[in-house]
Amino acid sequence: VWSIWGMGLGAQVLAQAYGAELAPMEVGHFGLNIPVREIATGKIEMTSQNHLYSIARDSLPHDLLVTHENVNGPRGG
Repeated sequence: VWSIWGMGLGAQVLAQAYGAELAPMEVGHFGLNIPVREIATGKIEMTSQNHLYSIARDSLPHDLLVTHENVNGPRGG
């Protein structure tokens, strides 16, 4: 088992390397106070984000485990 972690563009590059697709967002995530949920615990953390694309979760291989998700969803807001 290997842990792989990417943030921002790094996460997008890693996802594409594993065959995932990127989807343009209607409204990007820009700001210093974007809430992100740790899926296992439900804990919310505030993050800094600046991107216009999201990783299409349904295109990720099944052997990759998503550990965090944006509270506002992939469309932004």
